[in-house]
Amino acid sequence: MDVVNSQGSRAQTRLLKGEWKQLPNNPRREDGSMHYYCPPEHVSQEMDNLISMHATHMESEFPPEIESAWLHHRFTQIHPFQDGNGRVARALASIIFMRAGLFPLVITRNDREAYIEKLELADAGNLAPLAEFFVKKQKTELIRALSITGDLLEKTTPINDILESAKVKLQKRLRDEVKYDHAFKISQSLEDMAFRKLEPLKKELQSYFDSLTNGYNCLLEKNEEYQSHWFKSQIISIAKVHDYFADTRSYAKWVRFKIKEDRQVDIVFSFHALGTTFLGIMAVSAFIEYRDRDGLNQTIIEGPYNISDEPFQFAYNEDENLVEQRFSKWLDSAVLVGLEKWRRQL
Repeated sequence: MDVVNSQGSRAQTRLLKGEWKQLPNNPRREDGSMHYYCPPEHVSQEMDNLISMHATHMESEFPPEIESAWLHHRFTQIHPFQDGNGRVARALASIIFMRAGLFPLVITRNDREAYIEKLELADAGNLAPLAEFFVKKQKTELIRALSITGDLLEKTTPINDILESAKVKLQKRLRDEVKYDHAFKISQSLEDMAFRKLEPLKKELQSYFDSLTNGYNCLLEKNEEYQSHWFKSQIISIAKVHDYFADTRSYAKWVRFKIKEDRQVDIVFSFHALGTTFLGIMAVSAFIEYRDRDGLNQTIIEGPYNISDEPFQFAYNEDENLVEQRFSKWLDSAVLVGLEKWRRQL
């Protein structure tokens, strides 16, 4: 296989399989500096240390997100093999997650920049960002699993099983009603919270607009029942950005912060069910869009643009107070991003 030595010269070397590396495998960064891994002569001892420490961690029942990040990073620091270390490191992290009943670690091309950044922070002694990154990847896989089309999860049933299947589904419907009630109750509480938190902002902005005497205004709205379907295409579009299925049939509510200056700006918070089959899990997404008029007085819509790093999620069986605390922080961040996007387009 081709290798590049520390002087930057290319050479050929035999690919070792099932053995520790015999030569340094330190990569050169784009800025020309070297990133140093464990020297070959120390690999065997460092791997023994790694295994021993991992066994101690497992006995102490370290949380899977912490242990997977530690094991993954420590292995990459040693880089014990001549090739394939990244794949093995991700496999080790996946084993930790799967033992805990979670999903394998999946790192895509789109994740590469953030992934490398978190590894370098871990190199500097801060493992928390890598663990948080792994948690975020677990959330992504959970959302994707919940969004798998229901038909793919069900096997075809013979005709003589239809009645039995119907009985099971009717029983499930009764159980689901409890999930519906709890999930929707929490959602309504969050909708009210969003409205309350946005009300002072609306009044402040409207007061400023009034001082300009230019006809600008600011409105804060919650949907009426007949308006629940509004923004459906935008909600679906934002859900695709976050790679999940937005179920607006089971539940669909929204809160809109509307700014009317030279054009209309809508900052929308959508409350809806998550997944193709309702399991009592809800999501809140946030986006901004702009509405203009062209020369023919036709409406031109620009957007929607996502204004949150990830959708806010909660389950029907969570403590409502804890959900509200999490939502308050998420909402503050989304509002800040939305207002900043509005300011930039002025």
